Amino acid sequence: MLARTSSVALVGTDARIVEVEVHVGDGMPRFTMVGLAAKSVCESEQRVRSALAAGGQPWPQKRIVANLAPGTLRKDGTHLDLAIAVGVLAATERVPQSSPEQWVVLGELTLNGHVRPVPGVLAAALAARAAGRSGVICPEANGPEAALVDGIEVVPVSSLLQCVDFLRGSWTPPRIDVARPGPPQDDVDLAEVRGHGSAKRAAEIAVAGGHNMLLLDPILLYNPKRVIRDGTGGGGGSGCEGDAQLGGDLLPHIPGRRGVRLGR
Repeated sequence: MLARTSSVALVGTDARIVEVEVHVGDGMPRFTMVGLAAKSVCESEQRVRSALAAGGQPWPQKRIVANLAPGTLRKDGTHLDLAIAVGVLAATERVPQSSPEQWVVLGELTLNGHVRPVPGVLAAALAARAAGRSGVICPEANGPEAALVDGIEVVPVSSLLQCVDFLRGSWTPPRIDVARPGPPQDDVDLAEVRGHGSAKRAAEIAVAGGHNMLLLDPILLYNPKRVIRDGTGGGGGSGCEGDAQLGGDLLPHIPGRRGVRLGR
């Protein structure tokens, strides 16, 4: 029996849709994963086995092949655990086969069947919307992050059993209240900084070019024992902390979809 669902492969800050195909058939009981999977992905077999057992779902004593397509794209990370588990359940007809096909599923499984948060959920939600999928099934802790993307449904789950109940139609996910960020409220205004010409110039260059910036407190630099004596970390009023906050005053506020896309 063949079942399909989807997940993502993270490439930098982008996410690319990965088709997760699971075939369960006759033959020597064995689990095989193909599709240029890294070691962290191949190790998912043990996590999925234990998570299924913890949820009262026995591991099928058959030949299981999991294919992660496209095969030319390297897959890395533990976020594919939940999608592989859903594929195994669908291929053994323990959830409806058509249910997982239109969802992008991601989450790391614990040995007792809980779902851990994973990185890249915002990028995955954007990829799901671009691919025309129904929505994203993700860890509960990542729900507010995925909900920033308009036009798709977000299903936050805390366990594998909760994901199974949703795919069977016996559980409805709660509504996610998203706190949309407003314009930044910075206390430091570039026009109010007296002196510090080099620091202000460095902040302008760093913001314009997307560079990092290192600020050294001269008091700490020339008297490093002070941090041990009074625990201030140098803080002798040199203004490093205020200079480090100048980036917020220089950067524009980017609302809407563009801001979400840039924030991934």
